[in-house]
Amino acid sequence: MVLRLLLPTPVKYRRMCLDLPGWPHYQKPDGDNCEKLFNDAAKGILFDDDCQVSTIIRVKENTQGKGSYCVYVRQLEWRGYTLRELTELAHKTIEESQEGKHVFSVHKEG
Repeated sequence: MVLRLLLPTPVKYRRMCLDLPGWPHYQKPDGDNCEKLFNDAAKGILFDDDCQVSTIIRVKENTQGKGSYCVYVRQLEWRGYTLRELTELAHKTIEESQEGKHVFSVHKEG
């Protein structure tokens, strides 16, 4: 599962007139808390139990506006992926979803 959190740029950076969309978001909320929230919310919908989720790639980015989240899910046959392979697969999953291909995705704004 790829969890992409697009969070509003923190006020202190907006005051400095820094335009940071796409940059990593280092403020709260904590990414692990967001993961737990999504795992619990998807239980019974995407999977029977969140113990079935073996790999989550989480990205927290700054964005303008209220923010949004995107969840991309792809079932994989596990074969001992390297971190580089998982990262490439995450990018491919996001691209395919944006092109309307076979990847299940959820996007919510605000």
